[in-house]
Amino acid sequence: MRQAARRQALILVPLAAFALGGCAQRWEKPGANEADFKIARMRCDAAGHQRLPPDLRWMQVSAGYFSP
Repeated sequence: MRQAARRQALILVPLAAFALGGCAQRWEKPGANEADFKIARMRCDAAGHQRLPPDLRWMQVSAGYFSP
């Protein structure tokens, strides 16, 4: 039983580290500036939206009201 838990931990810990590493908010590239970052970010966003466009839906988040 302990061996199965160890094996599971050996699989889950690297996967979790890999998944959390993908959530980085910022990258550093030697010689790059803020404009280079914005261009790369826009290209990445465009490629992501082409592969999986956002599913936009109207949703009421507060109660309606009448005004006199």
